[in-house]
Amino acid sequence: MIEHRILSREVREFGSAGVSMQFLVARGAPAPESVNVARIAGGGRLGRHESPAWQVFVVIDGLVEVTAGVGDTQILGPGEAVQWEPGESHESVAVVDSTIAMIESPERIPSEP
Repeated sequence: MIEHRILSREVREFGSAGVSMQFLVARGAPAPESVNVARIAGGGRLGRHESPAWQVFVVIDGLVEVTAGVGDTQILGPGEAVQWEPGESHESVAVVDSTIAMIESPERIPSEP
């Protein structure tokens, strides 16, 4: 067994507020994917930024309003997800305290229809 330390920090980039991120799997050699968990306080936001890779954003609990581009907005609840392509501008605002999982990959991440 190999022990790992899970890094955690407040996210403030891109005008973000009320976001605590845990970095479970860091992208880079040898792992091309990253897996992170964010806790976003109600009213908190992951500010508008461009996705660095293919990114799946999954709501574990809570309600989160996600906006892509210039106004494509929807509210996601538990078990719902969106996928952003590399370079796609987006932001996320928690309607209530929420927990999110984010998976990033250099390749499109397959999903169920």
